[in-house]
Amino acid sequence: MRINRRQFLRGAGSAAVLASGHVLALVPRRARAALPVNPVVVLVQLSGGNDWLNTVIPVNNAAAQRSLYDAYRPSLRVAASALSGTLLGADPVNGTTLALHPVMTELKALFDAGHVAVLNGVGVPGAPLSHQGALDAWWAGDPAGFAGTGWLGRFTDAELSAADSPALALGARPAGVFASLNANALAAPALVDFALPDDPLHPDLAARAAAWTALYAADATDSPLLARVRRAGADVLAKAPLFETVQFSGWGSALDGASSSLHRDLLQVASLIRYDETFPDSASGIGLYHVVQPGYDTHALQGAADPMARHPMLLSQLSDALAKFMADLAALAVQDRVLVLAYSEFGRRARECGSGDSAGTDHGAAGTVLALGGAVVGGLYGALPDLGALDANGNPPLRVDFRRVYATVIDRFLGADHTDFLPGAPFLPLGFLAAP
Repeated sequence: MRINRRQFLRGAGSAAVLASGHVLALVPRRARAALPVNPVVVLVQLSGGNDWLNTVIPVNNAAAQRSLYDAYRPSLRVAASALSGTLLGADPVNGTTLALHPVMTELKALFDAGHVAVLNGVGVPGAPLSHQGALDAWWAGDPAGFAGTGWLGRFTDAELSAADSPALALGARPAGVFASLNANALAAPALVDFALPDDPLHPDLAARAAAWTALYAADATDSPLLARVRRAGADVLAKAPLFETVQFSGWGSALDGASSSLHRDLLQVASLIRYDETFPDSASGIGLYHVVQPGYDTHALQGAADPMARHPMLLSQLSDALAKFMADLAALAVQDRVLVLAYSEFGRRARECGSGDSAGTDHGAAGTVLALGGAVVGGLYGALPDLGALDANGNPPLRVDFRRVYATVIDRFLGADHTDFLPGAPFLPLGFLAAP
């Protein structure tokens, strides 16, 4: 479906938000690393707290990890015999053989091809166990929580020239990771809904468009806040010709005929990347994306190996959607300049709660981050959290400070210095991206 001018202008004003950063293809204020050229970052939030221990599963009993897993999860354990098709290799620290959940066969194929890095034991030091508190820390890049800017927002403020709406959050609300001092982000549940509200009392489209344009026109007497609001609205209206032209389906994407909201959102991202690659002279200016896969708050009815159960179904959708998105990037020959990070605000407890079919897991701590892309050095990084060292809350200790993931992205993909943007720096980068 294409978005025509009439559809866009029928409702776009509410989609601008006061958050964000800059397109990564703009001229920087200071020198950056030469590679990759025009990098694109796609963040995939597994909303609700993904159960890492049923995503990356211990297979054998090195360091007693399998026996502890079985003991903690009499109802939710996935049998070792079911994991032969998704083996990843030995944990870098304790030697336990690890495997993806058996429904994640597409992601396993990408891992075997060297395009996926599995980062285990990643978490926020001292993180709260509330969804918003933990998410604020991830977005801010700061264990202390959110204080007005996101880690990518700070990067864009320092590194890139001012520009219009270079970041896009698809979902029910803006993504604080893009919050910055100077730029705006776009936020919409879907780009097909990116339009001004209908007004049956004033059906003249041209007149309403002119009225919105006048409303958002800058005025020298504006306060800083009003000036920011006007600029955000003007940025939305300026996107009309772009969204009128972009083809959002029917171009041969592997994601066409999407089976989940994540598939549909990644199809929109792939479509915009395709447009920018095909028409660089009229590119969207969007280089930062955030999408959400909801449903991971599995306190009950989580499911174990049954592919139709709640958590396995989410993991199956994730695996399939990421694989199809990567196939699109490869077909467009842009995989080397696109980095995907799939993260969740926290993991879940090692011990299940409830029993039988009703069993689930409560809010936990460290979890797993997935990194995908042509620039990724595939493999296992970090370490599976030690199931024999649970804290008072029943969580194993984290292995990797989440800021090391961000430091790696900033230093080795965005070509900047992470010490300028991450509180508590410096951090030792991880090997999932090669040093420039």
